[in-house]
Amino acid sequence: MPQAACLYFHSPCFDGIVSSIMTLDFLESTQDWKFEQYSPIDYDARGAWLSTHLHTPCAVVDFLYHPESVFWADHHSTTFLTEQSRRDFELRQDPWRVYNDRSPSCASLLRSHLAASFGFQNPRYNEMVEWADKIDSARYASVVIPVGGPVRLPPGITLNIYPDYQKFDRALKTKVRPVLVPLQRPPFRDFTAEEFIGYQVVGCTPGRTCGSAFRGSPITLGQVADACIYVGAGCSRLAVDRGIIHTSPWFRAWHQ
Repeated sequence: MPQAACLYFHSPCFDGIVSSIMTLDFLESTQDWKFEQYSPIDYDARGAWLSTHLHTPCAVVDFLYHPESVFWADHHSTTFLTEQSRRDFELRQDPWRVYNDRSPSCASLLRSHLAASFGFQNPRYNEMVEWADKIDSARYASVVIPVGGPVRLPPGITLNIYPDYQKFDRALKTKVRPVLVPLQRPPFRDFTAEEFIGYQVVGCTPGRTCGSAFRGSPITLGQVADACIYVGAGCSRLAVDRGIIHTSPWFRAWHQ
């Protein structure tokens, strides 16, 4: 019977989001876990982190070490808040806890570790991992993602929810498109990632339904990025390719 689990991940942080998706995929598809709770966390929780009782079993990724974590991965040199927590990690040393402060991102660390220790690989995450490396290692000041345009899906892929771009149109005062939209302000920060960028991260996992990696996730746009370039519902792929909006298939990071 699947274990009801909780997933703690660093947010708002693209590396944390990618790491959480990879961890969910690995634990649910190979270890009989079932995630029922998702807990985005940031460093404002640092002071009380070690005294916080986690929902177990749980996975913690791209965030501070916690002795109650069953699965944990991080690459930050400041991950051990006390010498006692560092010793706890060193004494446990097993494949379920992985740390490497030389890794450019937690997602990159997970990709190599899961392949080497568990034989788990999913190439559909490769591009996201590469961008997580670039953002974390280059220390970009902000992350900007594209939103809008036609939804084009590979054969066999369906979505639970399709983007309702009128939500953006009603909230914006300007009719100019494209427009830079801050995602830390209401109502944009509360729009779900599944609805507006879920179609950009799709694929099939053995034993699971084909669809969006954000399927059923409570993650919001405000947790994924600082801002978006909203192009409207009618922007063509041609306009994007000609440079009106230049972005990767997942997102583009802008150094400001």
